[in-house]
Formats: sequence, structure tokens, C-alpha cells
Amino acid sequence: MKLRNRIVIAAGAQAIWPYIADPIQVSRWNPKLVSIDRDREGPVRDSERYRVIFQMRGKERESEVVVVSQRPYSHLHIQYYEDLMNREQYVEETYELQPVRDGTRLTQVIDMGRVKMPLLLRWLGQLILWFGKPVGPTHLEQLRQLVEGDLNAEPQGDV
Repeated sequence: MKLRNRIVIAAGAQAIWPYIADPIQVSRWNPKLVSIDRDREGPVRDSERYRVIFQMRGKERESEVVVVSQRPYSHLHIQYYEDLMNREQYVEETYELQPVRDGTRLTQVIDMGRVKMPLLLRWLGQLILWFGKPVGPTHLEQLRQLVEGDLNAEPQGDV
């Protein structure tokens, strides 16, 4: 099952990149990310590994994160391994940034195809994706508000 989300943010890719490539910044717009155990700060690097804890459905879930690839300002591909003993199951998350007339189109793809789940649960998930409506702003809408709000809050200097 793949979740695909797109949003246009009224900012350049260089302004958006830190918000998706730095786990501390991700925690500002993704409230499910509650803890990060990482040896460094700033944007991630290729092959980097670190641990995170997500709060989902009332439970904390620890994952090891592996940065598969990243090209600053255009592409980020990471994998989340929840069952640290079973290296065959993981969730992939990819971000693509593309310039558009009104700013930058951010595409997020979450691929759960490598996670074993019952067929009925997969079908139910697809039905929710097709027919369900989010309650409140989505994570990417929260990201857009954060980026655009931070840009508008920056001092503009002398005019």
C-alpha cells in the first residue's frame, strides 16, 4: 500500500529542505514523532542510521531509520525498520521537491509494501485512502504553514 501526498509550498526548495531532512525540524510538523536518538544535528546524510519513536494509536513504536539516499533540495529516501530483528519488513518514505510557478511542489510517498499485514487490513486501508477525508490539517499542511510562517517572520532588512 502506498500513500501519496502532494502540496505546493510558497517557498523555494532551499527553504523547505531543512524541514524534511533534519529530524528535529520534522518533529515540529509531524506530531507523531516524539523522540529522536541521533549522534549529530542538521540534515541527514546518505547511509546515516538513527532511532526514532513515533506515537501512533496510543502506543510508542521505536524504529531504526536508514537514509537510503538524499540530494539536497530535491530528493530524500529513508527506510523505517520497526522490528529490528526482521530486516525484511520496513516502511519507505520518499520526498521529492520540484519547482513550480507558485513555489515548490513537495511530493511525499509512504510505501508500506514491505510490511506484512493481513489482506483484509490492506483492503480496508485502501478504502480509507480512497474515500476517507482527513480531520484537521494534514502533516504536509502543517509543514506548509510552518515553512511559510517562518519565512514571513524573518526580518526583511532595510527597505
